[in-house]
Amino acid sequence: MEDTETAIYQANYQSAIINLVSMEREIKPLTLFQSTRDFVTAMTSAANPMEYPGYRQWYGKFYEYVEKQKTREPILGVLSHMLTLTGDISKGVPFGGPVTEPLFTGINNFIQSLGGSKKELREESQKMFLITASLAQWNHEKELIEKEWQTITSELELLQYQYDQILTSNMKMVGMNETLFYQQFCKENDAHKRFSYLSELKEICADFVAAEKTKSPKQWKEKIYYQMMDIQTLKVRFGTITSKMRENIQRYHTLIIRYRTDPYIGARIAALELKLKQMTDTFDRS
Repeated sequence: MEDTETAIYQANYQSAIINLVSMEREIKPLTLFQSTRDFVTAMTSAANPMEYPGYRQWYGKFYEYVEKQKTREPILGVLSHMLTLTGDISKGVPFGGPVTEPLFTGINNFIQSLGGSKKELREESQKMFLITASLAQWNHEKELIEKEWQTITSELELLQYQYDQILTSNMKMVGMNETLFYQQFCKENDAHKRFSYLSELKEICADFVAAEKTKSPKQWKEKIYYQMMDIQTLKVRFGTITSKMRENIQRYHTLIIRYRTDPYIGARIAALELKLKQMTDTFDRS
């Protein structure tokens, strides 16, 4: 009976440690994926109205109107001040927060100020207003997704920290050589050599369990049990974070589908689908 119990603990601890060390090759790619999402750069570009045909030239006329009228209309004075605070306008018109209402009001007032002799500018301004409105809503929904990425990044950093703590603890406990672990497993590209390392590691774990039982016949299970629970909790959290990342990528897909038929910004949004596919493929390979 005791031999059976020992064998069960040996098998369970072996499995836990194999899961633990294998996570090293799973967490690192996810961390790298987080820092190299080229798709986000493409989205930022698509959200910048200055990159839409004719917008930059039109904006110059609109801004000139705001500056001329800011002492006469309080809302334009506020808008002028807020646009000044945002800095380099060539990087994009600010859409979020308190500036949205003054911006929309300012564009509306500009359009209303254009008489019949400026029909062409009036029609152009109405089009640019629609582009501005569509991009403002796009940016709002995009930023909600990006906010979730910030949460995911924080969780991934915490997971990495806890992983390192648990890995170090178990390495010391069973007498694993940290240098060999990184050389023969983490950095090893030969699958057969990695398998050989894991086989040796399983033997080390089995020997450790047997030695602990001999050393502490009444308390040997407790220390091993708590380590296995820590590893199990870590594995579950890793799975949860991975699922969150997949769900957030899917939110991009849903967002693109909704906006790709927009008559004013749809073409630029639809062009993001290829970048999104590349990002999805990168994630699936991670």
